[in-house]
Amino acid sequence: MRRAVALLFIILFSLFISGCGERAASPEGGGKGGYSPDQPGDHQAEAVKHWDTPTRSSLASTNNDFGFRLFRELVKTTPDSNVVVSPLSVALALGMTMNGADGLTLDDMRTTLGYSGYSVDAVNRCFESLMTLLTHLDPEVRFEVANAVWCQEGVPFKEPFLDACEQFYRAEAGNLDFNRPDAPQVVNAWVSDKTHGKITEIVDRFEPLTKICLVNAIYFLGAWREALDPENTYDAPWMLPDSTWRQVRMMVGPDSCNHYTSLAGPGFRALDMAYGDSLFSMTLFVPSPGNTIRSMLEDFNQDNWAVWMSGFRPWCGHLTFPRFEVEYGVRMKHVLTTLGMGIIFDPVRADFTRMCTYFDDFYIKKVMHKTYIRVDERGTEAAAVTEVEGGPTSIPPQFMIHSPFVFVIRENTLNTVIFIGQITDPGYFTD
Repeated sequence: MRRAVALLFIILFSLFISGCGERAASPEGGGKGGYSPDQPGDHQAEAVKHWDTPTRSSLASTNNDFGFRLFRELVKTTPDSNVVVSPLSVALALGMTMNGADGLTLDDMRTTLGYSGYSVDAVNRCFESLMTLLTHLDPEVRFEVANAVWCQEGVPFKEPFLDACEQFYRAEAGNLDFNRPDAPQVVNAWVSDKTHGKITEIVDRFEPLTKICLVNAIYFLGAWREALDPENTYDAPWMLPDSTWRQVRMMVGPDSCNHYTSLAGPGFRALDMAYGDSLFSMTLFVPSPGNTIRSMLEDFNQDNWAVWMSGFRPWCGHLTFPRFEVEYGVRMKHVLTTLGMGIIFDPVRADFTRMCTYFDDFYIKKVMHKTYIRVDERGTEAAAVTEVEGGPTSIPPQFMIHSPFVFVIRENTLNTVIFIGQITDPGYFTD
């Protein structure tokens, strides 16, 4: 398949205590764990067959709602900057970590993620099915998920915790001496391998008390159902948040009624573009004149999302939107605390006693999230969240984006939000 888009999301958890048996081979060897389209295709049929239960469907919906809340908080902190995150990646890493939590810590994690009332086992099985489904959904889209757990040599981590990470998340588990000078390079090499070289560093150093490191990586590569012609791309002005202008490379969509669906509602307009066999898509979401992205995001929730997704209709018209390439990184302690999960960062109150045998003072010191995205004529990621209460109104035959917008990448079986971003400055690139 032609190279079209690389979208990568990594989240790193470093848990700190003082001091812990041995575990089998280390992930530094580049093991065969994780999910990728190269695995047997019968997993897809099995995942689809058993996915649609009330519990799993409900948990899938809560992942979207958590993603909207997470994205909204990140945009609040940097309203005039590019923000690109993968709520799915964050939820997967927290889902693995939840297997080691207990007491109020577990309760707060479940409440923040929206999993109240569900057992950890139910959440694990939900993610297991979701990862299998997504990685085998569309043969024309490359979607890979990889997880890894490194444990400090000599620290007796509990077998049920590690077994859950390996069984449900197919995490590569192994030992690593975090005091080794080259320990960060071991993790970074794994990251670079799983993201096909798009993200080469997630760790610059480990704190002296690091005892465990959990990493999730997602890689997405998708071509448009019909590529855009690069011969039609041209230089055009783009309005930045401070009302100044810069030049960007503006792409032009094909003049056809077969490639797009649209939705219009109070305060926004949205356009959906399919990848591959139309099982993944990007939705562009643009505020109406006089509205802002921040006010628009206040309506982002799962109830509205379900209405929006049922309201898209075929659209014929002229589309122009910019190429963009973004690298984004953020420390997530503040936003997760704001969302209600601050206890996991508290060295006194955090309870991760289901993780380690002899120590009860585990806590999370650092949560890092990094992303990379590139959108061009061959493929792109984007997403839009749009609602029409009472039905869609029409969108004019010109959909031209010359100022900040929101994008969402989703799969179209469960309408799972995989990536969501705010683009305020697309940049300028010609290659």
